[in-house]
Amino acid sequence: MRTPSKNILLISPDPWSPYWVSKHHYAWQLAQEGHCVYFLDPPKDKNLIRQINPQLYLIQYRKRFKGLKYLPRTLAMYFMRRELKHISRIARTTFDVVWSFDTSRFFHMEVFSSMAIKIAHLVDLTENFNRSALCKGADLCLGTSEAICRQMKKHHPLTFKISHAYQTVQRGYKPQSKTLLPVRMQFKHSVGYVGNLDIPYLHWRLIRNCIKTYTDTSFFFIGPYGKTSRSRDQIYELQSAHNVFFLGARPSSAIPTYLSCFDVLLVAYQSGKYPQQLASPHKLLEYFASGKVIVSTWCNEYQDKRHLLEMVEEDEDIIARLGEVLANLDEYNDADRVHARKAYAAEHTYAGQLKHIEGLVNQYVSK
Repeated sequence: MRTPSKNILLISPDPWSPYWVSKHHYAWQLAQEGHCVYFLDPPKDKNLIRQINPQLYLIQYRKRFKGLKYLPRTLAMYFMRRELKHISRIARTTFDVVWSFDTSRFFHMEVFSSMAIKIAHLVDLTENFNRSALCKGADLCLGTSEAICRQMKKHHPLTFKISHAYQTVQRGYKPQSKTLLPVRMQFKHSVGYVGNLDIPYLHWRLIRNCIKTYTDTSFFFIGPYGKTSRSRDQIYELQSAHNVFFLGARPSSAIPTYLSCFDVLLVAYQSGKYPQQLASPHKLLEYFASGKVIVSTWCNEYQDKRHLLEMVEEDEDIIARLGEVLANLDEYNDADRVHARKAYAAEHTYAGQLKHIEGLVNQYVSK
């Protein structure tokens, strides 16, 4: 998809914001490579188009038709075509490529021009509002884990695994001083976690036990929280601990600096209860790029990469593994291990994944 340049509509379930996830990074990388990218926000209460950079536009629109999943296919497609004309008028263009990460909108991808390349790309198993219809109407299906690909392949044979990626150049990133976290100096070691604290998969009991066990270690949590009663209750209880600090959401461009401040990076999920949903956490690529040692609950996609992270098979074992790592930080963060982690991240960049996807499109889809 690099040459010639294309008009690309990227449909995202996550709005444009300073807190970037894969959809934002793909949009930015596509624009960097010369394509004209239109990032379609979830419906808002207004219609507008805003230029982010010379090749990247944000489209916001007021949704006209609701409940389309309950309608017969033909009728649903009729209203989707009308919605598409509305969006095309806002963008003042038609689209050569439609890349959808969203199973809730335009899930009958046949509504787009037969000449357009249609890609369905799922990065989360919970994104399953109309998965079957979305996959069947796509030319190519992409998933970030084996578990996701198995589900998509039920509906489309041209399904391929494209693992999570890492953005080597953060948009708007400016190096910042490590005094960003001066409070960490009050403790022997520091542990960091980055991610949405409202998700249902966090293993709060294990997190709480780690904090209580290693009182000479500071624990920093970066990410949004407070939208669910569960996270509010858990965080309210932990905020009284002298070695816990909740920093809230931070712009994606600042995350590399935060990660560089910690001795250990933590992944503590209920992997035994949700093995498929937690097979390949996106945050691991950013963690690897920092070079710092990672202590993690089980992630299926990394079972053959045990040299890159300290991953336990049973959730309960993470407390002891964290203690082992904290006691031997020089060994776990030695030059060879740091290099191996950074090298793995460098092999999984968004630019590299786009090259892989371009090859798949040229081989199986090109129109």
